Amino acid sequence: MTCKFFPETGTDIFPKRPPKSALFVGVAEWSWLPGRDRLDIYWISRTRHRRWWLLWISYYSDVTDKNEYAIYLASDAKFKTKRQAAYELLQDAWKADYIEHGLDRPHDIGRYGILNYEDIETIMIKVWG
Repeated sequence: MTCKFFPETGTDIFPKRPPKSALFVGVAEWSWLPGRDRLDIYWISRTRHRRWWLLWISYYSDVTDKNEYAIYLASDAKFKTKRQAAYELLQDAWKADYIEHGLDRPHDIGRYGILNYEDIETIMIKVWG
C-alpha cells in the first residue's frame, strides 16, 4: 500500500477539488486559545481512474477568506467499503500529522458523516491513546 501525506494537487493524478460525489466523513475541531483554533471538514472520494482513495480536508483560510480544499491523505490500498476507506485514511492521516507535526487529539467532533461516534472515538484512541 502506498500512502501520500498532503500530495500535490492539480496534477493528472490528483485533482484540485473533491468531486461532487465525495462523501462527507465528519468535522473535527481544536481550540487551543482564543483566536487559535482549527476546524477540519473531511471528505472521501476516488480518483477518476479509481486507483487512489483520497481523504480531503476542507478548512476556512484567513488568507483567501474562503474555504480551501487539500488532499490530506491518498492511498492506493484496496478497501472493501467507502466506510473502511474513510476509517483507515483518517486514522493514518491523524497518525502522520501527530508524528510529523505534533497534532493533538481533537477537542470536539462537530458532526458525523460516513463515520459515526464510535468510529471516531476508536480512531482517536488508536492514534493518541
